[in-house]
Amino acid sequence: MTNGKVVLLRLTNNAFRDVFSNHSLVFISQPNPKWIKHSSCVWNAPSALRRVIRLQSHYADCEKLFHNILNVKSAQTRHVVDEICSLSNGSCRDAEMRLVPLLSLLKDCSDEGLRLKPEDRRRLSAAKVFPVLEISEPPHAVSAVFLHSLDDEGFAFPDKTTLRSAFYGKINMLSISVKQILPLMTLLENINCIVVDLTLSEAVTEEVEPHGMSIRDKSREQELQSRLQHISW
Repeated sequence: MTNGKVVLLRLTNNAFRDVFSNHSLVFISQPNPKWIKHSSCVWNAPSALRRVIRLQSHYADCEKLFHNILNVKSAQTRHVVDEICSLSNGSCRDAEMRLVPLLSLLKDCSDEGLRLKPEDRRRLSAAKVFPVLEISEPPHAVSAVFLHSLDDEGFAFPDKTTLRSAFYGKINMLSISVKQILPLMTLLENINCIVVDLTLSEAVTEEVEPHGMSIRDKSREQELQSRLQHISW
């Protein structure tokens, strides 16, 4: 390569693979100039994946070399898993903003038939990437968001809007809206089956009690009594 451009020599495909496998021959100019191996890159990836190096962005005119000959593929499920787990190293605010899009991306992979490996499920279950609004003990009850893992338990998943409104700020709860989390529940249960036991609807029994003054509808009573006579007859 010269000045970041690929110079193709008259080599066989196998020769190209051997040379690139043994040497760091891919030059990435931004953000930090460096030479890397093609095996550490992907050809293309969704914008939600920030950690991967997309060769298409740097060498769009070299698809035959990287994609066809060197077999550099687009981002796989493992790249999504790596990105989700990396949220544990960032801020709670970053996790709140990025977790749902990344889980949605993982769900898309699952919908396409790409199954999670047992190792991936263990990593995702143990990763502290779920932003939870924690309630401290009285008398100094102050709420703050901390990152938890599915293995931690000790917090609730808001799966109903009414229950979220009733308990938010009173118990430790995932600080993600019901609308965002509901489409991802099947995926989360696949990662860790304990999730179903962490939902508010599983932990809380809803009861509806009528309030207010009772008013008799006499005309309606008379109508029903009249019908009852015919039914009895």
